[in-house]
Amino acid sequence: MMWRKTGFALLAILALTGLAFWLPLDVPYGMDFSMLYAADAGLCHGVGLYDHAGQQSVLAALQGVHETDFVLPFFVYPPWYAWTTFYLGWMPPAAAARLWLFLSLGMILAGGWLLNDGLDARQRAVRLLWAVLWLPTLGLLVVGQYVPPLLLGLGAFTFGWRRRKPWLTALGLALLTFKPHVGALPLLAGLIVLWAARQTDFSRRALGRLGVALAVLTGVSFLVQPDWIAGYWQALTMFRGQSTFGLCEQCSSVGVVLARALTGLPRMDAALGLSAGLGVLAVGGLIWRRAWRWSAERLIVAAVLVGLLMNPYLMNYDYLLLLVPLWLYRRPLWQTGLILLLPWLALPFGRLALSPVLVLLAFWFLGEVLRDDPA
Repeated sequence: MMWRKTGFALLAILALTGLAFWLPLDVPYGMDFSMLYAADAGLCHGVGLYDHAGQQSVLAALQGVHETDFVLPFFVYPPWYAWTTFYLGWMPPAAAARLWLFLSLGMILAGGWLLNDGLDARQRAVRLLWAVLWLPTLGLLVVGQYVPPLLLGLGAFTFGWRRRKPWLTALGLALLTFKPHVGALPLLAGLIVLWAARQTDFSRRALGRLGVALAVLTGVSFLVQPDWIAGYWQALTMFRGQSTFGLCEQCSSVGVVLARALTGLPRMDAALGLSAGLGVLAVGGLIWRRAWRWSAERLIVAAVLVGLLMNPYLMNYDYLLLLVPLWLYRRPLWQTGLILLLPWLALPFGRLALSPVLVLLAFWFLGEVLRDDPA
């Protein structure tokens, strides 16, 4: 059964690749997606994963422009994000951007289908349709962002836990490592869930398979680039040293929203302190409520929300993960639709008005988690 599903997935990717070359869909490829595409193209041309200058040269040659004509973001993701998508580097930039959009949408829909396990097909389909119209979803699809594997991972973990599928459970947690600064807390929550139930055969098998998955990800990374740990750290250091990081105009985290309200500027140094304070309060609330005794779904939802609230470097598209509490807490369809509509009401007032709405939703969902369990 697993091999049949894997074969079907590969055929679907081949079909989407054909569509990416053929479909005249104008998808931007000079925004966030350029970071992943440059890393993939660099791999295909013998350039290191974290060789920013080399990647910029390769990308300039592929686009037929001068290196100074565009700004390439630093690749600041684990190496397995690049080598699992290396085939994008073989494609022209426009076709690669279209394929990444198709793959991202597919991961969101697949993750949503798994998170809505137990509902009938009609309710699942309506929830997925509304999720596509969720403003953070559309934003990340346009810029080519990297959150979808996390949503798929959360869906795979919760579905695998419910259905007692060790490989799917382990794969779900492994996917949370693709964007570590957002996936770290849900990954920790998943490990707590498995460790608490380690006396069961299912949890032991899931933990063992997770170990295998992580060993493969890191082992292949060393084969691709033996010094990737040093390169990764250097890329993170250079990224944090940019002026756009110190004063993050695009950030939508709670810390930045509060820093902007208090100082008039989206200062990252102020956001760090504010986020740390909120994180301590949130973790204290979870300890007070004895979160380690909660169900797997409730603990995962709490980890997602606390991670969003205490993360100082967050963008609007990262709030895609608010779909997790929205789906696991089984609200009526009309209420789900109303919540998904709220960010659209703030959009006419500009991007700065959208961030507080997303932050308030995260606080509201966390309040629900502290009160009661999902259905």
